[in-house]
Amino acid sequence: MRRRWVPIVVPADYLLFHLGYFGLLPVLAALVRDQLGGGTGAAAAVGTVLFAFNAAIGAACLVLAPLVSRLSYRTGMTAGLVCSATGMWLLPYAHSTVGLVAAVLLAGTGMSVHGLLARSLVAEVIQDQAGRNRVFSIIQVAVNVSAAVGPMVATALFASSGARTLLNLVALCYLTAAVLVVTSVRGVRPRTGSAVRWPVSRATVRAVRSDPLAVRTILVSAAGGFLYAQFFSAIALLVLRSVPAGPRQGSLFLVNAIAVVALQAPVSALVGRGLRRGVAPLSVMLLGVVVFSVALLSLGAMLWAGVAAYAALFIAIVVFSLAETMYTPIVNTAYAGLPASSQIEAFNLRQIFVTVGESVGALSGAAIFLAVAGTGSGEPYWLLLAAVGLAVAAAAGIGTGPAHTTTTGERDGDERHSDDGDAGVEPGLAQRAGPGAAAAQRDRAGGA
Repeated sequence: MRRRWVPIVVPADYLLFHLGYFGLLPVLAALVRDQLGGGTGAAAAVGTVLFAFNAAIGAACLVLAPLVSRLSYRTGMTAGLVCSATGMWLLPYAHSTVGLVAAVLLAGTGMSVHGLLARSLVAEVIQDQAGRNRVFSIIQVAVNVSAAVGPMVATALFASSGARTLLNLVALCYLTAAVLVVTSVRGVRPRTGSAVRWPVSRATVRAVRSDPLAVRTILVSAAGGFLYAQFFSAIALLVLRSVPAGPRQGSLFLVNAIAVVALQAPVSALVGRGLRRGVAPLSVMLLGVVVFSVALLSLGAMLWAGVAAYAALFIAIVVFSLAETMYTPIVNTAYAGLPASSQIEAFNLRQIFVTVGESVGALSGAAIFLAVAGTGSGEPYWLLLAAVGLAVAAAAGIGTGPAHTTTTGERDGDERHSDDGDAGVEPGLAQRAGPGAAAAQRDRAGGA
């Protein structure tokens, strides 16, 4: 696979993938309830199915790490997409909790494997940080276009034609993405430093633990995930309780997707310029955490000052979207440069720490927000979140310096060959030379 096709093929794959995902997400709870016929036990069953779906998306690629690492990117990504399509196609035919859980586990497992391999593919093929960040930014735009279009199509089609028609269309999105991957992605296999038995090897753990900059990168990514999760938990709850049902509610969710699409290109251009000049990805991630905190601070301050809830939420969501354009792409770029034995292991680390941050953030945004807010708007909650975010950014930012990037493309001294019969690509991992990065200077073929 030639590098110049990556900015086209992978975002197009993500666009189709997330059109399917966002075509399911808004109606999944209602679909499960309808499939079970309602009743007193339906609420618990809906919760069980949603938990299984999200758990599979977050953890399946970790459980399957030994298998995934042996597959070429084309085989693994295609298998993931076909699994997702099959799970979606089966979903409307399941009328028991067990059947529904099995269908969403299959679909979620496919999504998890595909997401891990797609991110790793970008990092494997593109060597420089600025180039990686540009592709991850294009992916971010593709995801948000899907987030704007998918729910509108899903809700309209679900109401007019029912679950089977909608989920057949969702499955078609995944199968179309699979055809794109089969015809476009070839000749690249994941590079692994040793036999893979665990999602993250002890060699990678030792290398990351001995690199202070890598440790801070991981901790800041978790903190950013915690703040990012507030949008679909506490902010969503505030919208639902403070803004009358109807178009005004929907517009607040839509403005996030539109703002990200509009802001991503100029923000990515500025970030790319900084990365080429030696700015560390951690510095950009810290800036994203600061802007997240400013968005939450402004929301709490405006609500405390008596500004109308809709206006306060609109302004805060626009600022929050700006933070998202900084934080989300650079997280992938930062993890691609960690001193890991392979890109698969680097992105398994991402999966672990970002998922933990987002899960704790979602829990906080539901349970703690509701406890603090009572019947109000939760002004103390927003201000406390902002204070925590700014404190984390200040603590982690001490000593963060510029990053200089080199590559180790001739680590093994030979070309790899994939099962597809094409010469493999061995661009290597980015190496950083800067404050606290002495451990990252050694050859990383073994990860330690």
